[in-house]
Amino acid sequence: MFTDRIIATLIALRFQLLHTAPAVLYGVDRSTIARAVHEVRPLLAARGRCARTPDLWLRTCPARRPR
Repeated sequence: MFTDRIIATLIALRFQLLHTAPAVLYGVDRSTIARAVHEVRPLLAARGRCARTPDLWLRTCPARRPR
C-alpha cells in the first residue's frame, strides 16, 4: 500500500534511520524501503514537507564535561 511507503519514509527521515530499521519493522528488504524513500521524498518536497538537515547537532561526551 502507498500509505505504508509514506509511513516508512517518514520514520526513516524523522529518526535519521538506516533503511534497515524500517525494513525490519515492515518485514521487507532494505532495498524496498530505499525505493519507497526515493519515490516518496520528492512528493513530500513538492508539498513543502521536505526533510531538512537539523540545525542542532549533538555534542560528544568530552565536549559536555564541565570545565
